Amino acid sequence: MEILDQVLSERVHRNNPRVVKKPVSKFRSKKVKHRGTGTRTNPPVFIVSSTA
Repeated sequence: MEILDQVLSERVHRNNPRVVKKPVSKFRSKKVKHRGTGTRTNPPVFIVSSTA
């Protein structure tokens, strides 16, 4: 008797099938109102003072 000659019964659908777990951060994601847009309205100002 060969393995390929045997008829397999239909699989039972699982309520919670085993899946690949996704990595989850322990920190909460930022809310939309706290996120920056990535663009600055005013360029940074650097003041160099010389005391020589």
